[in-house]
Amino acid sequence: MSKIINGAAEAEVAFRDLVAVRLKQARDAAGLSLRALSDRLDGRVSHTALNKYESAKMVPDTAGLVAIADALSCPVDHFFRPLRPALGQIKFRKNSRNF
Repeated sequence: MSKIINGAAEAEVAFRDLVAVRLKQARDAAGLSLRALSDRLDGRVSHTALNKYESAKMVPDTAGLVAIADALSCPVDHFFRPLRPALGQIKFRKNSRNF
């Protein structure tokens, strides 16, 4: 039972870290400060809350995440994408003679 609880806790921390990194990437790409992003959100999310999201101390709720995505003009799934794309096995053709 404790392994399940520990696994869930680890998954929550990994999720928080992922959202934090992705939020910072999106904000930096938009060229916005925390306050500027908060201003775009019209008070729905404070700059203090945004800072906590980026430092992985808190995770935004669904409505907050949708509002942030809209303010940054990025899709909501941006915050859930893995940091490194999964690469499958590379297959080479045997004895290819095309140069």
